[in-house]
Amino acid sequence: NVHFQPLPLLSHYRDRGYAIGDVPNAYRQYAREISLPVYYDLSDDQVDQVITAVKEAVQEVLG
Repeated sequence: NVHFQPLPLLSHYRDRGYAIGDVPNAYRQYAREISLPVYYDLSDDQVDQVITAVKEAVQEVLG
């Protein structure tokens, strides 16, 4: 899940003719990023869960 999408992916811009192909670098970045949960009342257990998930994902990708 990614919070920040390139503008051409948003209906307001897409409906006005903006195309994702016009901004390939923005799309490449978007396709490779993730959003991590960060907020003031994230518990220590939830932080540990996020850390574990990220470590497992990195290990899976890197081998």
